[in-house]
Amino acid sequence: MTALTTFSDLMSDVRALVMNDEADEEYANAVCTYLALAISKNADYCSRFVSWGAGTAGENVRNVFTRQAIPMVWDFAEANPFANSTGSLNGQIEWAAKVVERLPANTNTGQAYQADAATTIHAEGGPVIVTDPPYYDNISYAQLSDFFYVWLRPLLRDTYPDLFAGILVPIQEEMIAAPRFENARDRFEDLLNKTLRRIRARCSPEFPSSIFYAYKQQEEKRQGRMSTGWETMLSALVSAGFRIVGTWPMRTEFSARSNALKTNALASSVVLVCRPRPADARAATRRQFYDALEREMPAALDHLTREGHIAPTDLAQAAIGPGMEIYSRYSRVATVSGKPVPMREALTAINKAISDYDQKQEGDLDSASRFCLEWLKEHGYDQGAYGQAEDLARAKNVAVAAMSELLTAERGAVQLLPLEAYQGDRDTDYSSLPSISTAWEGCMRMVYHLEYEDGGYINGAADVARAMYGNVNSVERLARLLYNHYDRAGDSDNAVIFNTLVTEWPRIMDRMHQPDRARLF
Repeated sequence: MTALTTFSDLMSDVRALVMNDEADEEYANAVCTYLALAISKNADYCSRFVSWGAGTAGENVRNVFTRQAIPMVWDFAEANPFANSTGSLNGQIEWAAKVVERLPANTNTGQAYQADAATTIHAEGGPVIVTDPPYYDNISYAQLSDFFYVWLRPLLRDTYPDLFAGILVPIQEEMIAAPRFENARDRFEDLLNKTLRRIRARCSPEFPSSIFYAYKQQEEKRQGRMSTGWETMLSALVSAGFRIVGTWPMRTEFSARSNALKTNALASSVVLVCRPRPADARAATRRQFYDALEREMPAALDHLTREGHIAPTDLAQAAIGPGMEIYSRYSRVATVSGKPVPMREALTAINKAISDYDQKQEGDLDSASRFCLEWLKEHGYDQGAYGQAEDLARAKNVAVAAMSELLTAERGAVQLLPLEAYQGDRDTDYSSLPSISTAWEGCMRMVYHLEYEDGGYINGAADVARAMYGNVNSVERLARLLYNHYDRAGDSDNAVIFNTLVTEWPRIMDRMHQPDRARLF
């Protein structure tokens, strides 16, 4: 506190020194603005909510706002504001200096306004609109801003009197469902609808509008019915007259953030890609909507998985896009009695179409892999009764005795081989071995290389792919199914393993098709 206050008190001396060096007032304002930002940022490291970051992205002091909240910590680390290390004032000034150094000097000038998005008079002339709306009641933006505002205000209120007129950040116009508002959630939805209708009226007819959203499909009780922030956002877009043409994941999250370490956290924002729905768009019945889903979703999901290589962690969100494109292309979707089909029902139907697609992918696997997948769901890697295995094997049209490369069958018990059992010699030449005939074995061997082998893991996985002799694409399909299984079970450690295989798939395929098999150890 003493250090931060002292830095703040010295700012008037800095301005005087800059002016004494015959700089103009605008130059002095710029220097003081950047220094004020550095001091404000330093407050993020000079707090009793700062933690020690050993074992994350290195050994250092971690700032307060590793996420958009002030979490409780059992003990705090003290940064030295005068050291040349994390949390020092010099460090914050260097960050600001790097930004200034890299700012483009010769570009078209832009204009920035601070305004209410629901009533703004700006954004005329059909602009391309990209926005990141508030996340319902998840984040108290204004209140969190006060953490920095109280340091910035005394430093910059003379320079920017309009921006720093209030003692604290203005919060009454904030578009969130905070408890301080009467009928908070209805208020939020009303303001969101107003804003999106305004965007619909002003947006470019040529280019799509993009809305970033990182709200997962999570449920919450609300006045006896179920609602989600995700559902609210989609409903508001459709009501405003938009056609949602895609929901694409975009990597926006820092890999070492606190909730990503050793978890299966969403590593991206979802970009809702929207275009204005034509004024003469036709209406559809519920049956027509369901028929369109059944007809169009499989090809769309094939495109996402086989051509787009969307990671399994993001597929559940991205796959909503093709379904929402169908739902939002109509002016309305109604039941036989004329009642509109609500967004919740539409999302349920879309998710069912995605589930049906997954089941079809499972049916396309070879018999032995389908057996192993079903056995894993029931027993994991624990032992199960031989008789039960025989019954399941007959249903899958395969014999237990024919799967010795995948399981053990001894003393009346059957057990899948654990991942470690697929360890081989690092220099194994798969071309000299019998071909790998099952997706299960190929998948496990690739995952072993990715999970346990250093340096040449892509080469090892590519060697396995070559040994599949044309059946390699089934491995990626199986990896997605295994990810889904572990994700539903809440097993993040195993889910991440199979997500990694899918995300590395393009590299594995590139290496597989290279004629030179030399390992890079």
